[in-house]
Amino acid sequence: MKVTLRMIAGRAGVTCATASLALRNDPQISESRRAQIRRVADELGYRPNALVSTLMSHIRQAKPPPRHTSLLYLLTGPSASTGHPGSTADLCFRGAREQAARQGFSLEPFWLRAPGLKEERIDKILRARGVPGVIVGPREDAAPLPRLPWERLAAVMVSQSFSSPQLDQVSPDFYGAVRIAMDRLGRDSSGAVTCLILPETHDRNVRHLWTAGYLLERTGRRRFQPPLIVASAEPAIAWVRAHPGCVVLGTNLVLEWLRAARLAEARDFRFVSLNVEHLPEFTGILEPSLEVGAEAANLVISRIYLNQTGLPEKPRITLLEAAWQEGRPAAGEKAARRAARVRR
Repeated sequence: MKVTLRMIAGRAGVTCATASLALRNDPQISESRRAQIRRVADELGYRPNALVSTLMSHIRQAKPPPRHTSLLYLLTGPSASTGHPGSTADLCFRGAREQAARQGFSLEPFWLRAPGLKEERIDKILRARGVPGVIVGPREDAAPLPRLPWERLAAVMVSQSFSSPQLDQVSPDFYGAVRIAMDRLGRDSSGAVTCLILPETHDRNVRHLWTAGYLLERTGRRRFQPPLIVASAEPAIAWVRAHPGCVVLGTNLVLEWLRAARLAEARDFRFVSLNVEHLPEFTGILEPSLEVGAEAANLVISRIYLNQTGLPEKPRITLLEAAWQEGRPAAGEKAARRAARVRR
């Protein structure tokens, strides 16, 4: 038997209008009454029709149903670029934009740190454009997110960069990825000492998950040295010079540092990358950045259809597994130039 609003209202002892507002989480109804009505709806097994709910929401706002709605992809770094072609940031944006387009939505980059762009101005822009949802792109620097009108937005965060606000997130499984790498390295019969070397910014931007996985996996395995988290290139270069023939597990910026110091792969060290996307000559972890962006688009669009705005009571993290790639021999200077462009 189909559960109706009238049945919920009758069981809860309220009007149909009150039940409808409560199930839409409307602040006109007190939180305690909303919770009571939601409990009744759950007990009766009520399931709203998402498409009807979306249509009615737009009718209430005297707007036509959304056919080609514009979403925003929030760029949080020091520049307005979505990233170099093939970089993690660029692939996440491309994956999200392409998936949004498949569902009839456009996705535009929006730089949160444009000169003179204050929080009040951002709020006005979002209102004027009628933006129903946003995707927060990966973190690129230490600055926090500006305060946004989350209560009006369906929002999803790419990666696990920001601890605040607490939004639903889609991310590569960084913790699992480094464990995959160490499992592969553990099969190496050469016995070469191995070290995880990370720039501080990269370690922070993945919420220290690479380091956590590494620390767990190195327990009782003497060849794996303590991780080296550095603020500049010099400590990384010094460590590699002190351990000739070592294996370096790190981000591609670390490889750029070592090459700039005239340390040679195969002779001085062997490098295993934590992100080999679009770098077939590299050995290491293949992050699913396109898939991460696509899943973020799916989630924010589903939240729009379900009229779910604001910060979630219990944020969820969707983790997508990485894979391992055995690299082909580097193609000389071409490989070096590509590594310099794709730093993570």
